[in-house]
Amino acid sequence: MGNSERGIGISGIVAEACFGSSSSGYGLLAHRSAIGCIGTSVNSAGVFSDIARVCYGLSTNGIGINARTAQGSYGQSSNGIGIQSVTAILSVGNRSSGRAIQASLAVSSYAFSGTNYILLKYNMP
Repeated sequence: MGNSERGIGISGIVAEACFGSSSSGYGLLAHRSAIGCIGTSVNSAGVFSDIARVCYGLSTNGIGINARTAQGSYGQSSNGIGIQSVTAILSVGNRSSGRAIQASLAVSSYAFSGTNYILLKYNMP
């Protein structure tokens, strides 16, 4: 578990089964992959990783999950983007006044609340 007021809650190459929280930086920064992690941030990304697998990212004014690939993950943001990724697979995005999911490719993903910006959709409502 990591917590930071101004920096990064947790930072590493690979993060597994961990929790990171930050007020103004990334809640969890994993350069390669985040697996089974939770990241929260007020003004930045809850989870920021190349690959986010089975993760939960929450941000008030930023991005819940910001990953090249988000798989089986849930991203939520009050005023930003729930999930921002190149590829979102089996993921859920939620937002209050921003975008639920912003992705180039989304497969079997769901925007719980809000609008999407997805270039290619497969098996989605």
